[in-house]
Amino acid sequence: MQRTGAKVFGFICIDVNSTQAMEAYQIFAEEIKELVGMYAVQYASYHGGHGKILWVKNKRGMNIPIVTAQYSLWQGLDFEGGGDIDKITRYINTSIQNTEETMGWTIVHAWSKFENPVKPGHYESGIGPIKWCINQLSDDIRIVSPEELLWRIRMKEHPEETMLIIEEKSKFIN
Repeated sequence: MQRTGAKVFGFICIDVNSTQAMEAYQIFAEEIKELVGMYAVQYASYHGGHGKILWVKNKRGMNIPIVTAQYSLWQGLDFEGGGDIDKITRYINTSIQNTEETMGWTIVHAWSKFENPVKPGHYESGIGPIKWCINQLSDDIRIVSPEELLWRIRMKEHPEETMLIIEEKSKFIN
């Protein structure tokens, strides 16, 4: 990760909240010096963490977030928080009406084939359905990179600590 500059990575766990998962998160937080945060996916259903944010500390005592998937874009999934394009965009659009600020993410089931909501009979998996989903989101929703989402979460939950990290990093840039 240091060689590539990666500061974010993900886990897939049987249970994102388990003691074993928490121990693993802690080890990675302590061993990866520039880690911004982690993403955790539950094996089944992928969004089994329901967007919960877990926290561990790195060696410096700084809080590192582990963000679980809020929703699963997964054709035919009949669990709360999972389903097709219309269902997931409805969940996401509704979530912003019920809260001041939502910071979550949606995982996509790679093998699902989705029908294009504006072009019936046209099916795709992968990037196409993600774009179709984004096109149905409210204009009030901002899509950000995985790293930016983690920084935003850190700033919201631990602003003083996050500002300290940003100030330390800016000293090396100037």
